[in-house]
Amino acid sequence: MANLGLAWGWRVLSPAWQGLWGGATPSELPLDYDTPLMDKVAIMLTDGVNQWYD
Repeated sequence: MANLGLAWGWRVLSPAWQGLWGGATPSELPLDYDTPLMDKVAIMLTDGVNQWYD
């Protein structure tokens, strides 16, 4: 199921999703890729076993 975690990690960093997250976040988040002084990093931790579960 690591593929789902990686897909959602991309979604929360990608500016293609600007304005779609409700709640307390400003509508300009996630920021554009070329925003000065901003690094976008996704760290994926796994247990080393990537299997489908029932």
